[in-house]
Amino acid sequence: MDRFGHVGKAHIVICMFLATFPAEYVSAIDVTATPVLDINTGTSGSQPCNLVDVNGTLFFGAAGDNDTGRELWMSDGTQGGTSLVKDINPNPFSFTGIVSPANANGTLFFGANDGSIGTELWKSDGTEQGTVPVRDIAPPGSFSSPADITALGSGVFFFHDDGTTGNEPWFSDGTEPGTIQLEDINMGAGGSYSFLDGATAFAGDVFFEASNGADGFELWKTNGTPAGTMMVDDLRDGPLGSSPRNFVESNGTLFFSAFDDNAQRQLWKTDGTAEGTGIVRELPTTTVGPGVFRLGALNGTVFFGAYGTELWKSDGTDSGTVPVADLDTTPGSVEGTEFIDLLTAVNGQMFFTFSTAEAGRELWVSDGTDAGTHQVADLWSGPAESIPSDLTPFNGELFFFAAGDDFGRELWRSDGTEPGTQLVKDITPGENPFLTPDNLTVSGSSLFFTQDNGTNGTELWKSDGTEQGTEMVTDLLTDPAGSQPSEFIRLGSDILFVATDDGAGRELWKTDGTEQGTIQVRDIAAGGDGSSPFDLTGFEGEVYFRATTFDEGSELWKTDGTEQGTTLVKDIVPGPGNSFPQKMTRSGSLLFFQGATQDAQQELYATDGTSSGTGLVRNIGTNFSSSPDLLTDVSGTLFFVANDFDAGTGNELYKSDGTEPGTVMVRDIGPGGNFFGPTELANIDGTLYFAADDGTNGTEPWMSDGTEPGTVMLANINPAGSSSPTEFIAYQGMTYFFATDASGSRKLFRTDGTEPGTEAFFDPQTVKGVVGPAELSELLLERDGSLLYFRLLDRGLHAEVLWQTDGTTEGTTSIDAVPPSMSKGEGEDEDDDDYGEFEEEEEEEEEEKRISESFSRLLISRRSFGTVTPRPPGFFKGTGGFNPRIFYQNLDTGEIAFEPIDSFAGPVVGRVDEGFVTNNFAESIGTELFLIRVTDDQQPMADLDLWIMD
Repeated sequence: MDRFGHVGKAHIVICMFLATFPAEYVSAIDVTATPVLDINTGTSGSQPCNLVDVNGTLFFGAAGDNDTGRELWMSDGTQGGTSLVKDINPNPFSFTGIVSPANANGTLFFGANDGSIGTELWKSDGTEQGTVPVRDIAPPGSFSSPADITALGSGVFFFHDDGTTGNEPWFSDGTEPGTIQLEDINMGAGGSYSFLDGATAFAGDVFFEASNGADGFELWKTNGTPAGTMMVDDLRDGPLGSSPRNFVESNGTLFFSAFDDNAQRQLWKTDGTAEGTGIVRELPTTTVGPGVFRLGALNGTVFFGAYGTELWKSDGTDSGTVPVADLDTTPGSVEGTEFIDLLTAVNGQMFFTFSTAEAGRELWVSDGTDAGTHQVADLWSGPAESIPSDLTPFNGELFFFAAGDDFGRELWRSDGTEPGTQLVKDITPGENPFLTPDNLTVSGSSLFFTQDNGTNGTELWKSDGTEQGTEMVTDLLTDPAGSQPSEFIRLGSDILFVATDDGAGRELWKTDGTEQGTIQVRDIAAGGDGSSPFDLTGFEGEVYFRATTFDEGSELWKTDGTEQGTTLVKDIVPGPGNSFPQKMTRSGSLLFFQGATQDAQQELYATDGTSSGTGLVRNIGTNFSSSPDLLTDVSGTLFFVANDFDAGTGNELYKSDGTEPGTVMVRDIGPGGNFFGPTELANIDGTLYFAADDGTNGTEPWMSDGTEPGTVMLANINPAGSSSPTEFIAYQGMTYFFATDASGSRKLFRTDGTEPGTEAFFDPQTVKGVVGPAELSELLLERDGSLLYFRLLDRGLHAEVLWQTDGTTEGTTSIDAVPPSMSKGEGEDEDDDDYGEFEEEEEEEEEEKRISESFSRLLISRRSFGTVTPRPPGFFKGTGGFNPRIFYQNLDTGEIAFEPIDSFAGPVVGRVDEGFVTNNFAESIGTELFLIRVTDDQQPMADLDLWIMD
């Protein structure tokens, strides 16, 4: 038995569920800070998995320091550039899962479960708004999910089960109508999917293994259309099929292994036609060994293992298919007891793994000759085996995981020689067999992987191939993480928040800004499990929230800030069942929320604060969840989006006065079943503005007075597609928002509520240094109403820049990061990227002036507390890059102070090797005191705790 017991030859990947808790980022600032209380000292990890590169950005699934459960994240390899993409399933205990991720023309496609429609096909452009479900294919309650997602033309190929035909091939161009089943290959509910080998793109088609039920598993291909989906050839007569797999392209031909009529696995090739598909060379039939097994391509030659111990190569012809070497000629050795695996070409050599009695499974290499085929090194001396895995080419060398003498499984590198095969870094000292690395993935200029170093749990790491360049990207789930305070809200003279304690778990706390005044309000789920309070919302002088206990499940609670005044409002689903109240929104005299019925349907609920006054408003989805979302108050009327599956209307706009008859659909905007439904609901001076797709004009701005005739499209800004409006905000009698016009440029628009009065007045592409597409985000209105602020991602500067506008083109200017001489002037060359030279001292003086003046600038957020999410420090850091990062909100007045600060500025609270300031906003106590969450560099293990700064 080897060091890892019975799992020695197995590559085990575990993506386990972890309940996670909030911990966003905040930028660096020079303040005086003192810890309020170190509440927690536990240990865990975010367990990243399913890593995939999309044009130099790494996407992965992980559990982070936020109340989101396991969700989709992205990283550029820096701590600041690692962020949550979207909380797909808004549940702190969710396990969204990131299934079969694939890069298709710069768009990420993947399977995910939002907790409502099951695991379906999603897509993402790396933004929260651009991360959306493509189509709901599987029926409610189905355990099916998209599989083998593979880029094909303008979209993706995948297998999925629609509940009727079983797992069959589908194609999607990223839209709901463009997501279609290609063919029901195996008629009936059985499905044609093999679950054994993935699909492979080749020559504009995707090739895959499928069974029609009569011919067994054979070779199929598709071009993404039903007419172009067909069996290439019936390679093996009879119902057993040839089971083609191990696909590899070499020199314009697709090679694979498949069974012949003698049940011998042979080397085959195809050009995509039946005539061009056949056995390359028929190897003699044998009763030992797996026949042809595992393929790898190198410089127009295909290498493969045969009969277990023999390495072969082929140029695609009968005569050019020859043995290279018999790897185990030990007297008494039996062919077929071991096999060649993981063939990987690097820098003119073919690497692979093989096992012998003397050395166990180790790393081997071949140049295509007998003499040039040998074991690279015996990393774990003697018959014990290092079991190399995740063989990955990077910077002209091979990188892999293996166990070595005196090491557990770690990252190694090799140039094909014994001296050139070295441990990169001993991340997890000792020989712990359970703290194993995984998910080796190249993205951008870095090699990413996941590993548990014994301290931080399993987290995301990166390497440039050197020991010093191998480091943890960021500790997403920073347990040993302190208390991870979150969900701050004012209640009287105190601040309520949620934090994790060693003994009580995650519970409700309050503070007056002193250590003595920082106490737990109540141990709701006694015994250390924690009730995980969520969605703290003020209503009628108290705070309402969701909490979970063993006896009542996840239900609605409220508190007046005292232990005895912290009580269950109502056990909506009696006993340990869960109503999962969330998305709490006050409208009129009621607090509305989404909750689950006893049948686990997500519907609209409301409460007046009493048990008898808490209940279901209307069961919109009689047989399926209506999933009310985007709850928005407009002058005492609640607007929201819901889906009446029984009526077949899809996601549409509803309104409610808190009664069943007063809860109605406003208008069926997308007739025939609108999958996505309205988004961006905003109350603009008593009128509802939102984005919607009517099925004809794409996603455009709409407005509604609550009546069907008064619910109309404001303007068709982009007749060629969708303008996708976002960030509606009222300003000086007009409504402002971002939208994309027919030119494809995302601009700042304003409207007076009429189509002629809707116009763009700022185009970021006219700003010098912006090399599109630029990104606009987060409109904020100044307190006196004289200016509107927004952030612009300037890809030329690699920085987010703060801008202001008075509603005119001339009055729209940068106030952060870009000196006046760096803005485009009249007559300047727009392609000129020479920003000029600035003396370091002048730049520092100007920066200090900006910093000192910025605290006098107060902004009022139109949003509820907790939704302002600027990027962490250094997220777009580059030469000349600054980050307007720090937001403080006064919980008494709702005012927000922002502090634009240099990414490289210091000194920084807590910023030594292990420390960093965290959370992207802070909480005001009184006029001058703020609560922040920060790592203490003197106590790096007391991470993410409550501090005060003055």
